[in-house]
Amino acid sequence: MARVFFVSVGGRSAMQRSVKAYQVGSTPTPRTMIGTIINTILVFVGGAIGLKVGKKIPDKFQQSLMGILALIVIFLGIKMSLETKNALIIISSLLLGGCLGELLDLDNRLNQGLTNLVNRFTFIEKDKNFSQALITASLMFCGGPMMIFGSIEAGVTGNNQTLIIKAILDGITAVPLAASLGNGVIFSTIVVFLLQSSLVILAGLLKNILTPALVMEMTSVGGILLLTIGMSMFGINKKIKPINLVPAVFIAPIILSLIKFFI
Repeated sequence: MARVFFVSVGGRSAMQRSVKAYQVGSTPTPRTMIGTIINTILVFVGGAIGLKVGKKIPDKFQQSLMGILALIVIFLGIKMSLETKNALIIISSLLLGGCLGELLDLDNRLNQGLTNLVNRFTFIEKDKNFSQALITASLMFCGGPMMIFGSIEAGVTGNNQTLIIKAILDGITAVPLAASLGNGVIFSTIVVFLLQSSLVILAGLLKNILTPALVMEMTSVGGILLLTIGMSMFGINKKIKPINLVPAVFIAPIILSLIKFFI
């Protein structure tokens, strides 16, 4: 598994070397799918545990695990955000990306889009409880920026660290969710795998247009997204919807390219 922390050696970071090596060829390699596969498995396992013994697991234990994972997410976010070579790129990307995300209302659009997608599965119309469980679980597991950024990161660099952290979070969340909503939570693994793998493959196909420097700035912005998510998990962040910051990940390489073009 590729490392998420990169140490500069001889004026050239390990991340730059790994990205450059990974960019040889244009077909996504099997390792890019590891995070998605683990995510799918852990949601299924968490859902199964929730159906069997979920109600017997103390809430205090589950909350403690979620708190620890929130700390891990914040730690990763800080480390990744510090990889930038130009803080102005990150600041500009966040300001422009955040405004664009709010204008497009990405959070609501994504939730509505996922709801419409799940409703297209005709077999869930026979059971309203099953349908509600499937929709709710799909929104929780696929409606966040960790899926989008993690999938891009996996597809472009082969690094599945973010998706694996997301997988652990989803697996823990699936336990109480399945205990209260039923087996529809387990079937949400289909939606998780299809959406997440599609994003990973798409990012992998586009990786050759991204230089190591562009990927580094995208990773730094992604670190800010993880930091925002961790703060939201603790209830500290109540004003910023992390999903609305996702455009900043794509704006960062554009700003860097413009800087290099004009300077």
